[in-house]
Amino acid sequence: MENIMNRQEGRVLPVLIHHESNAKPQTGGKKNQEYLKYCVNQALKYNEKVVLIGDEANETWCPEWHHVKSLENEKLQHFYRVFKNLSYYPDRWAVSIYKRFFLFEEYLIRNGYEECIVLDSDILVYLDFATYKPLVQCDAAMETPENQSMEALEKKLGVPNDIRWASNVGLSYFTREALTNFLDYCIDLFENHIDVLMPKWEAHQQYNIYGGCGEMAVFYLWQLQWKKEHGDGSILNLLAPDADGYVFSGPISGEENNLRGECQVSKLTKIKTIVYKDHIPHYVKKADGSLLPTYSLHFIGGDKVYMEGMYRNERAALGAILNRHYWILRGRVGALKRHLLHQEGN
Repeated sequence: MENIMNRQEGRVLPVLIHHESNAKPQTGGKKNQEYLKYCVNQALKYNEKVVLIGDEANETWCPEWHHVKSLENEKLQHFYRVFKNLSYYPDRWAVSIYKRFFLFEEYLIRNGYEECIVLDSDILVYLDFATYKPLVQCDAAMETPENQSMEALEKKLGVPNDIRWASNVGLSYFTREALTNFLDYCIDLFENHIDVLMPKWEAHQQYNIYGGCGEMAVFYLWQLQWKKEHGDGSILNLLAPDADGYVFSGPISGEENNLRGECQVSKLTKIKTIVYKDHIPHYVKKADGSLLPTYSLHFIGGDKVYMEGMYRNERAALGAILNRHYWILRGRVGALKRHLLHQEGN
C-alpha cells in the first residue's frame, strides 16, 4: 500500500518511445517515417513527459530526445551475445525488438524514475497516463488477447491449441522492478532455458506458419510467471474493459481486440470501424453495434498510412484509403501470379 501511495504523490510518468529511422519500414510515401511525428505530438497533447530515444533523423521531433547509443550498456551487449532467433523474422529485426527495453531501463535508472509507459511509434493515445488509476495498482500492464490459440495452426489442424503466446507491449506499463525482472528473465531464458520456447517454434516450422517466438511470446511467458509469484492483479490486461468501459487498442486491423470477432471492420478502409465522440475514438461492436471507447489506436504495418488523417482530422484521408486499396490489389495480383506459375510448374 505504501508503494501505491508513493506512486500517486506528485506523479510524473514518462512515456518512452524508441525509433531508429534505419530500422523501420517506410510508409505512405513519406520519408523517414513521419508517422512518428503524429505519435509524439499526440502523446504530448495528454502527457507531461514524453521522451524519444532515436537517431539524428528525428533529433528535433520531441522536446526530450536522447540518442540510442547514449543509453546502450553492457547488459544489452550481454543479451546480444546469448540471443537466438527462433522466428522467420530477419535476425537484425528479431533482436532489435528487445533492444528498446534495455534502453528504457537504462533511462529510468539514470533519471531516477521507478515506472514508465512504453509506446510504439505507430500509436496515437488519448489519455494522461499519470492520472489513470488502474496503473497505480499493478506492476505491469500489457495487451493480452483472451484467445491464446494460434489461429493459423488451429485452421490447419481443426482443433484449438494453447501456443499463441501473445502479449503485446507496444503500449504497456512497467515499474522499474518489473522491467528489470523481465530483462533478467530474457537473458536467462535465451542463455539457459531455450527449450521453453521450442514447442511454439517447432509448431511454426512443422506447419510452415510465419512468425515464431518474438518478444510477444516471451512477454506472455514472463507475465504468467510474474502473476504466479505476485498474484493475478499484478499484471493488468489493457484489452479488457476498465471500470468505465474503456479499453486500449490492439492492432486496428481485423475484428479482434480482446475477443475474436469483437469489432466491426469497415469495408471502405479495411480496418476497424472508428467513430469519434468528444475527440475519443470508439470501435463498433460486431454483435450489437454498440460503441467500445478506446484510449489508443495502433497502426501496425501498412495501416500506418491512416495515422496522419486520424491525427489531424479524426478520419481516414481519401489518399490513404486509395493507397491501402492499391497495395491490397497488388498483393492479390501477386498471389494470383504465384498460383498460376505453380500450376504451370506442375
